[in-house]
Amino acid sequence: MKFSTAVATALVCFSQLASAALEPGSLDRAVECNKKFGPLVFVLLEDEAVNAAIEDDIRGDLAKLGFEVEKRALSKADINVARQSGNFHFSITETWGTPYDPHSYASGWIDGNGGEGVFPAMKNFASPSSRNELLNMVADVLTYEDPRVLSTKWEDIHKYYHEQAVMMPLYGKRIPTLLNNRLVGYEAGFQQFDYPVHRLRVASGSTTATIAPGARTGLFKTVGTMNAHVYGPNEFFANNWVYEGLVGYGAGGKVVPSLAIAWEVNPNSIGGDDYKFTLRTGVKFHDGADWNCEVAKLNFDHILAGSLSTEKHGWFGVALYTDSWTCNAAFFCPQANSLLARIRSTVPTSKNSPSSALFE
Repeated sequence: MKFSTAVATALVCFSQLASAALEPGSLDRAVECNKKFGPLVFVLLEDEAVNAAIEDDIRGDLAKLGFEVEKRALSKADINVARQSGNFHFSITETWGTPYDPHSYASGWIDGNGGEGVFPAMKNFASPSSRNELLNMVADVLTYEDPRVLSTKWEDIHKYYHEQAVMMPLYGKRIPTLLNNRLVGYEAGFQQFDYPVHRLRVASGSTTATIAPGARTGLFKTVGTMNAHVYGPNEFFANNWVYEGLVGYGAGGKVVPSLAIAWEVNPNSIGGDDYKFTLRTGVKFHDGADWNCEVAKLNFDHILAGSLSTEKHGWFGVALYTDSWTCNAAFFCPQANSLLARIRSTVPTSKNSPSSALFE
């Protein structure tokens, strides 16, 4: 939950009630105090039953203390605008789910374009806490890989934020699955909006199965453009049925081989790292054409082209720091397929420390 300045001030009246709950007339004084603040805007996603139920309970409880809460149910696009501009008093936050929690979710706060309204809400932090200090903590944690260090630092970040607002844990989102008992063999995917239906087996009845993948605000109505180089939640689940990446996600967010069977990381001369991926051989597209090093490079050409690299893919860093990517011709043969890409550091505080990556 995120609060504006008006709400934070109004809650002072509520704290007066809490500190003097046994005094006669304390409730009446708090109600009169809170009435002067006018409507408090509560923005939430339209057609989201859980958010609506939470808002209804909060509105009812605050009404007993003299607060008037104005409910605004908005589309996903409109609520992003309201949150990023700070045009709200209350908003229910949500994490992004596996494997984006907590690093990608929290790094999305830094430029204010994460879509959850965290950046504008943090301007109301009470001294000595500040938005800049918290964002520096986020930038710092992104430079570490040791799980023990990460655990401690993310705990510190969560505590720092939680002292200023009520917020769900940085690891919070889960995607449940409801399955007809005539279907067996299904195991949930390891990332948000990943529904690996190829694992399904029909135990009885019709061999036709209806899939109703859940979205953030209900059921998906379209699979989108089926373009693997741009994405939204609907494209995520559909693209996962059709396309494969160089690597994939395993249990616990572990990166596992996919079209790349192995990779190595080595320091380079420009202050970063070279990533060299050894590609799987014998892979073909549905039309029988070969998938190879040149095709892998072509995907990088598209993904990192012009504004697409910054406006669409910039949020996760790699697109902003990739210097070059090449197919290694010396290894380009059926027995040894390789591609090299050069990537600078993806840490927001180290834009002058480049790194590189190589695919083979």
